Amino acid sequence: MSVSEGESLIRQNYATDSEAGINKLINLLMHGSYTYLSMSYYYDREDVHYPNISKWMKCHGQCQYEQATTLMEYQNIRGGRLVFQAIAKPDTDEWGSPLEGFQRALNLEKTSNKAFIDLHEIATQNKDYQMCDFLEDKYMNPQVKVLEKIGKLITNLKQVGKGVGEYMFDKTFDS
Repeated sequence: MSVSEGESLIRQNYATDSEAGINKLINLLMHGSYTYLSMSYYYDREDVHYPNISKWMKCHGQCQYEQATTLMEYQNIRGGRLVFQAIAKPDTDEWGSPLEGFQRALNLEKTSNKAFIDLHEIATQNKDYQMCDFLEDKYMNPQVKVLEKIGKLITNLKQVGKGVGEYMFDKTFDS
């Protein structure tokens, strides 16, 4: 049996819609990384200055980047092909108060979580149980904890209020 140029020798039980879903998710995570990076440097500005929040945002941007590269490795391991797409710019450069920033971070994480759920559904429909396990272990289970953490941070920020409350939140915030 001959293999056409560009076809994988190792591809087995890896549907084209799973491959496309991985490529879409990689782009979404790279956008998330880019957005968190923007947020990090916004909260590090001299006129905003929340250094611990900035560090947290930077860390989560790095995490999104690492998630994307892990998916790239997975795509290659399964015999899929990477199709890079343009990474969308964040929708703003001004992120507002820490509360507003964490609310946006929560929306970003919910969007990622929905994309993982959708991809898991595709893998389930294609009976690709290896991919289901991979997504659950590497992404979906940890993602629930991230959503919970951000939700609690938002609750705390609402309780402390603006101004001095936000300042004290940042001072005691363990990123």
